Order: sequence, then C-alpha cells, then structure tokens
Amino acid sequence: MKKLLTCVALVAVNFASTVVAAAPLDDAVTAHERGDYASALSIYRPLATQGNPFAQSALGTMFEAGHGVAQDYAKAAKWYRMAAVQGNLQAQNNLGVLYSSGKGVSQDFSEAIKWIRRAADKGHSEAQFNIGMINVQGNGVKQNYPEAVRWYRLASAQGDPRAQYNLGLMYGLGLGVEKHRVLAYMWLSVAAESLYGTSLETRATIKQNMSTSEIELAQRMASECRLRKFKQCE
Repeated sequence: MKKLLTCVALVAVNFASTVVAAAPLDDAVTAHERGDYASALSIYRPLATQGNPFAQSALGTMFEAGHGVAQDYAKAAKWYRMAAVQGNLQAQNNLGVLYSSGKGVSQDFSEAIKWIRRAADKGHSEAQFNIGMINVQGNGVKQNYPEAVRWYRLASAQGDPRAQYNLGLMYGLGLGVEKHRVLAYMWLSVAAESLYGTSLETRATIKQNMSTSEIELAQRMASECRLRKFKQCE
C-alpha cells in the first residue's frame, strides 16, 4: 500500500481539559472558555504566585496562547516548569512540547522526552500520544515504531482521537505492527468522530483494498469499540 497521510503532530493540551477541584479555579476555567481572559487571569495570577500548580499550568497556557497577555513562550515555560516540578501532568507534557519545538527554551529533545515521559507514565493521554509521536519521528530517541504503537494504544484506550488516528495509520502501513486493514479501518472509523476529514480520507484509501466482508467487520468492531469506551477494541 502506498504511504497514507502523515501522522498527527505533537501537541500540547489546553489547560481546561484538566479536572479542577476548587470553585475559584472552576470560575477561571469557565471565564477562559468564554473568552473573558481578564477574569481568568485575575484568579490565576495570585494563585500561581502562591504556588498552586494548576493555576501555574493554566497561566503558562495563557502565555503560550497569548490569551489576555502578550504571547510569551519563555514565560509559558517558566510557569509550566513551576507546576511540572510539583507533579502537574499537564504542565509536564506542555513543558516537554516546548522543549521539543524550541519555543521559549533551547530545543532539547532529551528534556522534552524527560518531561513528557513523566506525564505519560502517570497515564496522561496527551503525553502518551506525544511519546508515540517522538518514537515515530526519532527525535532524541532511535526511531521505534513498535514502541510508538504501544503508546498510541494506551492513549487510544483513553479516547484520544489523534492516537486513534495514528494507530489506524500504523496498521494501514504495517509500521510497528503487522499490516491489518480491518484494524486500520476500525481505528480510523473511531477517530473519524473527532477528526472527520483526515480520518475519512485515509480510511477511503484503505477501503480500496478491502472486501465487503472486511469493511462490515471493521464497522462492527468500531461500533463495539465505542460502546466499550475504547477499551479492549482489538
């Protein structure tokens, strides 16, 4: 099979996806989501200065995105680091992504892997996806497709659509796993609920070499996978 579309790129997650316990932080997340950056910052800044790791991570995200402040990757890295050393998984992942891209810090793949891997080992799905990408790209490590597949599976089981897409791609190309059209089609179908265009285009390429019975099986497996919340889908 000719090469399909490229894998989805390394990403940092938005802080609002992290579980928030305290009511003021809930208010800050809500304010940020509706675009009221001034209100979000008024809550995050004092809490971050006092050492709250979630607020530090969120403030880092706002500097990285330029939400309510001038975009400043160096300040984003500073706040991410403060939260990361306290064990905040999101900040560890996002700091690692900055090291990977060289934004706000000197590009350093060893540091990128160190921070992202800490979060991935604790079950952070975005970090698991990113470690998969690092193993595909061979940045800071020897290119290792089977290892990439392992991390994509872990993130896919948590519902990460980028990991699901990339896992389908690996099955479609036979990278790190034996080429398997049914499993490729299944994972691309699951990912298509979030990554419509990209997944459907790649799935259409694989479909050209599949029988009707294989397509029906893959569709059934995709439906069952969704019902099982992406667990034990293979």
